[in-house]
Amino acid sequence: MWRTDTAPVPAWRSMADDLAAALDPVVFAQRAGITPETWQAAVLRSPARHRILCCSRQAGKSTVSAVAAVHQALYHPNSLILLLAPVGRQAKELLGKVRGVYAGVQSEMGTETDNAITLVFGNGSRIVVIPDREGNVRGFSAVDLLIVDEAAWVLDATY
Repeated sequence: MWRTDTAPVPAWRSMADDLAAALDPVVFAQRAGITPETWQAAVLRSPARHRILCCSRQAGKSTVSAVAAVHQALYHPNSLILLLAPVGRQAKELLGKVRGVYAGVQSEMGTETDNAITLVFGNGSRIVVIPDREGNVRGFSAVDLLIVDEAAWVLDATY
C-alpha cells in the first residue's frame, strides 16, 4: 500500500512494486521470498479457468497454490477462496503454507480472523479450509478460487 507519511518505505514497498505484484503473481511470489520455478511461474500466470498440476511429491504444488490463494485474497477484495483436501490435516497444512506466504509479503492489510480453518482479510476476502466430506462444501457460493489438494483422493460425491 502507498504511504503518505514521511517514514521511510522499505525498498520493495513502492507504489510501482505494489502494482507489479498485483498484476503479476510471480512478482508477488518473489516479494514473499519465493522464486518460482519455470513451471510454477507458468501456472501462476496462466489465464486458464481450470488448472491441474500433476507433479512428483515435494515439487512445490502446495507452495504455488498458497501463492495463488494469497494473491487472490489481497488483490481481489471480497474473494472467497476454498482449500479442499482429502483430510483435515492436509487442508490445515495448506493453510499453514498460505500463512507463510502472507507473512512473507508483509502486507499492511492485516487479518480480522485467523483461526484453524479460516483467514479473513481486512478487504473482506476469506480463505477457508475444508476437509473432504460432501456436506462440508455445501453452503458456499460465489467461490472465486477453489484449490483441491490431492484431488485424486477426494471422493466423487464431493465433486
